[in-house]
Amino acid sequence: MLEKQKEKYNIILSELMALGQLTLTMNEAILDALTQCDVCKLNDVKKFSKKDRYRRIDYIDNLIINLFALFTPEARDLRELIAFLKITN
Repeated sequence: MLEKQKEKYNIILSELMALGQLTLTMNEAILDALTQCDVCKLNDVKKFSKKDRYRRIDYIDNLIINLFALFTPEARDLRELIAFLKITN
């Protein structure tokens, strides 16, 4: 993989990891609220706005499509990028 491709790939990977961490944090907050039967804690989950998550997903998707359009990734890299697209969808 070329240096520019690696840089873009690493950005995509870090953004995907950040999105996964946000999802994990949300799920932990939901689990905590449900195990304690505390409806008020579920309101804390609303601070993770759906609009922000979708904005992040769109950003990741655009990065992947940009990488497809500007560079020709190797077959292994192509499979990983397609997997990333499926994760965000």
